[in-house]
Amino acid sequence: MWRAVLHAHNIKLPAHELLALNNDKDWGPPGVDCLSQKAQKISPIQNRPVPDHGDANYLLYKFLETVFPQGGLFESISDLDIPGAPGHVNQFVEFIQQLEYSTHPYQLRWTAALARDKPEMALLAKNIRSTAVA
Repeated sequence: MWRAVLHAHNIKLPAHELLALNNDKDWGPPGVDCLSQKAQKISPIQNRPVPDHGDANYLLYKFLETVFPQGGLFESISDLDIPGAPGHVNQFVEFIQQLEYSTHPYQLRWTAALARDKPEMALLAKNIRSTAVA
């Protein structure tokens, strides 16, 4: 319905908003937030083997499950810093920007923290330690 209204009024949306309109996935209310950069301990709810689908770490879990199905080493070094580096941080950002995850309650939080000149690596490090791939 929204697409018809926008078309009727000749309103063009930015690409990311258009993607969100085309994604019918209902994630429900936001789940458990990710650990902050300054977190001193992990609560049991943030250390679940498989985060709930509305949790912030669900996106990280799905990325790790997809890219490292047999386990592996997540390298935070950018391919801009060292040519040939795997660029896992950039891959994670690209992964969560897929249509499937475009309306996830924590997609914008992760994107804002990591898709920048100086990514918040401490935030990622805290949460990658609390996210175990089963």
